[in-house]
Amino acid sequence: MLESGETWFDLLPQDLAEDRRKLAETSSNGLSLPPAPPESFGITRLDDVAFLKPRLTPHPFRTFTTALKLKHPVGNGLPAHYIECTDPSYPPAKIALARAQAKGWPVSQIATGHDAMVSEPERLADLLEGIAKEL
Repeated sequence: MLESGETWFDLLPQDLAEDRRKLAETSSNGLSLPPAPPESFGITRLDDVAFLKPRLTPHPFRTFTTALKLKHPVGNGLPAHYIECTDPSYPPAKIALARAQAKGWPVSQIATGHDAMVSEPERLADLLEGIAKEL
């Protein structure tokens, strides 16, 4: 969850950002990052890996290095709710969680990896329906 003027690389440790720059350079001459393996997002069931793997595509590199420009503050004063995927946790999302908590947003947890829509679609849908009823 970026604030206006930030890039994703502003939030990453410098060594990790540099590793990703090198990977983009060697894999695509700096245009993109190759797809991460499904397991890096907590996808471990073989049928889910088989479903997801052919759908993953390179990620445009400039989305990591171009500053976000917002006209209004994050959330824009609208009701918001943060969903934390906890099993396994996804370390880059810890910054977003901390920012959501600092804004006083309610936080729900779901015991699955970062791609809950693949690993636990029914549980995620139930959670979203519950949140929508509260708003």
